[in-house]
Amino acid sequence: MQKVRIALLGVSWWTDIVWEGFSISEHVEVHAVASRNSENAENFARKHNIPRWFSSYEDTIMHPDIDAVYIGVPNHLHHHLAMLALRSGKHVFQEKPMALNSSEAAL
Repeated sequence: MQKVRIALLGVSWWTDIVWEGFSISEHVEVHAVASRNSENAENFARKHNIPRWFSSYEDTIMHPDIDAVYIGVPNHLHHHLAMLALRSGKHVFQEKPMALNSSEAAL
């Protein structure tokens, strides 16, 4: 069985906890991490032996080696990144909220 290759979007103390949960799964490989700050992404990747890191959430989502994303960025970015991932055929794990208002939620 092929593992689902997931990318973690966002780097924080919470992402450490999320990484731990995904890392114990026999069905998931944490394949990449992204942060708006390249150094933060690289440090997180090296700390957790994640093979790739990015400084662009959008580039991470669009990468062909990524099957799914975990969205753990500030709330105002959730909707945009989730919709981009879904439209790109990626699976999405999302921190709440999915949207900031009823207009975004209706999409």
